[in-house]
Amino acid sequence: MARDITPAFQAALSEGVVIPAILINIEFSGSELWLWNGIGDLVFNGDTYLGNGWFQGFGSVKEEGDLTPQGIDITLTGIPSSLVSLILSQSVQNKFGRLYLGFLDNSGAIINDPFLMYEGNLDVPQLVEDANGPIIRISIENRLLDLDRPRDFRYTHESQKIFYDDDKGFEYIESLQDWEGYWGAKKESNKKRGRRRRRGRSRRRRG
Repeated sequence: MARDITPAFQAALSEGVVIPAILINIEFSGSELWLWNGIGDLVFNGDTYLGNGWFQGFGSVKEEGDLTPQGIDITLTGIPSSLVSLILSQSVQNKFGRLYLGFLDNSGAIINDPFLMYEGNLDVPQLVEDANGPIIRISIENRLLDLDRPRDFRYTHESQKIFYDDDKGFEYIESLQDWEGYWGAKKESNKKRGRRRRRGRSRRRRG
């Protein structure tokens, strides 16, 4: 989680009256979603955050001293059915979600740079049917949770192809289980090794 605060952001914190802005960035398999809690479009870091009322809020952001993983839930409402289907179909676990706290100047522009309050991996979104329309809750998990997950990766040709389809570095790993060869110089037979040792002892006695 970022801890750097720009001088402009720090100056805004010291003002008697501030105009806060909450921005979220959610990654999907084929697209990204940028929203903020205000009205109209807001440009930050070259991306346009939509202020269309879809972003309804988020759970509290907690940090525990004992490194206990804490996640947050993002709530989206009023989303068109086409976008609901897109979010549900393109949502992929371990893609990133980011939550920023920013301030606006008197002209309504964002003050550089918003503070990254939370960043984590997406969990499977939940769809809740409501009388006013569908509600989508997207959980963003603390990345510490990833340490508790079992690893399915194995040092095999099949596992390597998941990351690098053309890599053949593990192609012969399975065949090594049945390999009866040896590393290094040519292997001597026990009989030959015994003759060499006897010759060595004979030379020492003669010497």
